[in-house]
Amino acid sequence: MIGGINLSEENQKKLFGISAIICIILLTITYFGDLAISNTLINYHSWVGTFCQTFGEFPVYLIFALCGQITMTYAWKGDCEKLLGAGPLFVGGLALSLWQSKKYVNEFLGYLYSVQTNLKNGKAIAMANSDSVKGGYAGSMIIMVWLLFFVIFTLLVQWWLKNKTTKQLTRYMKIAILASLTVWFALEVNLTLKDLWGRYRPYELTIGNHEFTNWLTINGVNGHKSFPSGH
Repeated sequence: MIGGINLSEENQKKLFGISAIICIILLTITYFGDLAISNTLINYHSWVGTFCQTFGEFPVYLIFALCGQITMTYAWKGDCEKLLGAGPLFVGGLALSLWQSKKYVNEFLGYLYSVQTNLKNGKAIAMANSDSVKGGYAGSMIIMVWLLFFVIFTLLVQWWLKNKTTKQLTRYMKIAILASLTVWFALEVNLTLKDLWGRYRPYELTIGNHEFTNWLTINGVNGHKSFPSGH
């Protein structure tokens, strides 16, 4: 099943094959034309692009936070005595949801602070990333935003889960475990490759683009983390 649509094994293979071909074509194009495409399309003054960059990290944290919420509800209403017990499971789900909500708030506030700093210093707004943010908002403000976000997120998710049956919650719990492990593994791979590739972001290149490397070149750990993108 993909996106709620049942596909036969043959159609799944066809879909995978088409996706792989498209991926290979795109990688080939970017190998030869990455810099030219970037220089043609990039607009560091785009508010739309800045908005997408600022909030585009949310899927990873959303999945973890959602899995935590499902775990909390399963512990409260589901048949969980055979799995750790309700108390520890509820606390674990709450901790996961709180923790990942905080990480997301830190992420988008880091981007917002970079944007604000760029505006203050007369730089293009989109020349920002969350890897090396210097300074930031007051701790009290971060906590307030975090708690507000967590409360709203919790109310929405719990409203969605309130009428689910025990059978449905058990199914969601299994999905939550698999989703958490999958996203955690993907995130660790992404961060490891980002450090290992050490690729300069386009706006970090100096005149002449001497630091530019194609996506096949592994530069090693050097503090630059443009590839692969976390977004």
